[in-house]
Amino acid sequence: PAHASPTGLGDMNVGARLYAFRRANASTMRSQFLALSAGSTLPTGNNDEEVNGERIDQHAQLGTGAWGPYVGATYVLRASFWSISANVSGNFHTKNSFDYQFGNAVRWGVEGLRRVNGQFALTLAGEGRYAQRDVSEGEDQINTGGTVLDITPGAAWSPAPDVGIYGRAQIPVVKDLYGQQTVGTTFQVGFQVLVQ
Repeated sequence: PAHASPTGLGDMNVGARLYAFRRANASTMRSQFLALSAGSTLPTGNNDEEVNGERIDQHAQLGTGAWGPYVGATYVLRASFWSISANVSGNFHTKNSFDYQFGNAVRWGVEGLRRVNGQFALTLAGEGRYAQRDVSEGEDQINTGGTVLDITPGAAWSPAPDVGIYGRAQIPVVKDLYGQQTVGTTFQVGFQVLVQ
């Protein structure tokens, strides 16, 4: 199909975080931590969307149709009204029922956050990702994979302790992609609850 815009639930993400260390300094009102994380995306999104009886492209589907285990690390330095964080993660993918496997990927980023008040904050991040080529029926997909570097402004609102709502826009500024690909600005909106 020339055009498709499926809507609905995508792949859900579940994970756990282990704090390797936490330190706080009451005199400077600063704290820092290093955390290790692991989890997986779940194949909850529809991966068989069709238009006029024809299955749309794998990358336009709501879900991957596969499991996506990942591991990562995050460092955060936080003060009263600002924080700086850095992260890196490795993402892997299993094959889906259409014998399609997304390329394994490495993601990294550095983000600054400035609190406007107790509930609202503005963020700015520099992010990057490198992905191997996807594989379909045992064949590398020429027009997949590569490297993208983004500038990502955003905003976050915390209406209650340990509850957050955020929005951000990933704007590609460097693209070194395999084959013929186009990558545009991606908008994200999310809801987060921290369980301790």
